[in-house]
Amino acid sequence: MATSSDHGDAVSHCRALAVGYHRDIDNGRATAGIRTFAADAEFEAHGRRSRGRGEILGFLRAGEANTGWQTATYPPTRQ
Repeated sequence: MATSSDHGDAVSHCRALAVGYHRDIDNGRATAGIRTFAADAEFEAHGRRSRGRGEILGFLRAGEANTGWQTATYPPTRQ
């Protein structure tokens, strides 16, 4: 049986994944965010659905090429 401590650890892990993913994008390293996704993940953004790490990586590569791409979650940190 999961304890409240287990739940808190899972929430902290999920939060760290999300923050890391967005920070990678905002720092111009969108492709580093692929580590966030499972092999069979599905991801939807900007009206486009990507299935699997290969398609998601393609989306991230296109975003990384767009030097103005940033998330709305964090202020830009590129220098």
